[in-house]
Amino acid sequence: QGNHVLSRNEIEQIGFRLAKQSGLKKLYCADSWGDDFNSIKEFFSSSDSTARQEFMDFFYHHPDTLLEFSRNEKKVIKTEGILAELKRINDENELKNSLGEYLIGIFKYETPENKQFGADFTTGWWFNRNLRIFRNIQRIDTVPEDRILVIFGAGHMNLLNLFFDVSPEYKLLKINEFLK
Repeated sequence: QGNHVLSRNEIEQIGFRLAKQSGLKKLYCADSWGDDFNSIKEFFSSSDSTARQEFMDFFYHHPDTLLEFSRNEKKVIKTEGILAELKRINDENELKNSLGEYLIGIFKYETPENKQFGADFTTGWWFNRNLRIFRNIQRIDTVPEDRILVIFGAGHMNLLNLFFDVSPEYKLLKINEFLK
């Protein structure tokens, strides 16, 4: 109805506007949060605030910071506009590089009790979350002629594109083929 004040979220800035412009009567929410291993849940619910703080310090200031592709990339939104930035972040090499960032940094975090802590954390926090999002999209009642536009932040698309690409149910069309 045009009464809602849009937030900065891609769902509202792109999804809501595009749905209104296209005359869509229904949108589907597919977002989900991941589910952690019990050891991760126990870690975050424990009373050991020092261990949690060490984890958070590592999360934000890990030794692999200089390897992170996104920190080394120039964003073009301020100089070339949002369309150029959307094309850049949806480029296949950009998506591949951003997926690689989930295999460094926090992924390598270890505790004395759990040498796989970082892998377990990343599994629930990121990989499980995106698998759940994909499953929510599968739940949408469609027919073979339907098209689905999936709008998520670029970090999600590195996994979601992979899932759609390998799924026998869908034919993945890359967004950069449509951004003119």
